[in-house]
Amino acid sequence: MGIRVLIIDSQDTYRAGLQAILEADQVVESARGACDLDEADQFTEEMRPDVVTVNLDQCGGDYEPVRRVRQRLPDARVLVIANQDAVGTLPQAFAAGCSGFLVHSATRYEVTSAVKT
Repeated sequence: MGIRVLIIDSQDTYRAGLQAILEADQVVESARGACDLDEADQFTEEMRPDVVTVNLDQCGGDYEPVRRVRQRLPDARVLVIANQDAVGTLPQAFAAGCSGFLVHSATRYEVTSAVKT
């Protein structure tokens, strides 16, 4: 059984691109995108993802999505994706329950590797 990934990002093009990258990887069983927290809550219940990516820039720099995912799925890994400027907020990200951090400029390999580990 492969890895199930939920992508939380309000930008349709970014969600679709990340979903395509992950689905092309044979280790990922399924990837699904959610445009907001309400949709993410629905998909969380339906698919029970192993990994959730959260675009911090689309959440106004707030770590509430990370906290919500961790409350609903304590065993899921949460990867925060943000601009390089957000690196200074890493302590808050990990305090909120994030498992890893990627910058938007991450390569395809870095993204798939982060999802797998």
